[in-house]
Amino acid sequence: MDKTKYPYWSVAALSPSNPFYIAGPIAGCGQCFEIQCLNSGGQFAGRCNSDPSQRSTTVMISDVCPECEADHLDIQALTYNKIAPMLSGRIDIQYRRVQCTPSTNLVVNVDQNSGTGGFLKMSVSTAGGSGGISSVQVKGPNTAWTGLNNLYGAEWELDTQPQLPLDIHIIADTGAEVTAFGAITQNGVTGVLPTGVQFTFSGPPSYNEASSIDSSGSSASSSPPSSPSESPPESSPESSIQSDIASASAGGASASAGGSSQDQIGCASLPGTIYWPLPNNLGTNRSVVAVPGLD
Repeated sequence: MDKTKYPYWSVAALSPSNPFYIAGPIAGCGQCFEIQCLNSGGQFAGRCNSDPSQRSTTVMISDVCPECEADHLDIQALTYNKIAPMLSGRIDIQYRRVQCTPSTNLVVNVDQNSGTGGFLKMSVSTAGGSGGISSVQVKGPNTAWTGLNNLYGAEWELDTQPQLPLDIHIIADTGAEVTAFGAITQNGVTGVLPTGVQFTFSGPPSYNEASSIDSSGSSASSSPPSSPSESPPESSPESSIQSDIASASAGGASASAGGSSQDQIGCASLPGTIYWPLPNNLGTNRSVVAVPGLD
């Protein structure tokens, strides 16, 4: 993991029973949440940082935590340390989904590219705004738009890709859409490709602001541009995010320090995810143990 690049190790994992994981899209991969440590009134009172201004942080979902309860978030250990001492292990929180604010364009990483008529596999990450990707489509010079299948996490694949060059059309779960024209130009080329596009988003989240995105996972339908000669569509403002999503934390949400991977494909529990054995007697209070110096 590169600590100098978005999301700067500020990552977390959701339980498969979490409402945001269930609502999707793609199990919440890439979505951002503002987390605030609650220092009083809960089971783990008094564990937050002593400075009240150092009790909230924003994380991107990069993983799944199969052993976590529905109202439990597993936070990367060094990020957890931003809101509470790492060795406290578990804290009471409130959290809400907010806009993602990356400093770069959308990232498309082509994993496999067998060329015209062959297999295509890519990941889409670093999405601004809602952070949730609901659809990825490609189009050749003489074909209609073809949707890719979501394999797991941030990975998308297509068995038979159109003739090159390929445009890539990406739709967020809010209905916002962007198109990277001429993104794939050569057979066999893999790796990170420049997109030159990003979804519109406002400034960094704040607990004093209403934030965006409803936990239902619904999104408006949208139609991609009909030909690569058209100008890329402007991203729709991420305006559907509502502050009432904090209700997802009702009933005593908590967070623990763990080892969530920064790689978004870890949302499918792929290798690279770090978990520790959990005692069987912890019941609903299960949490992952914080490990100092995690890297």
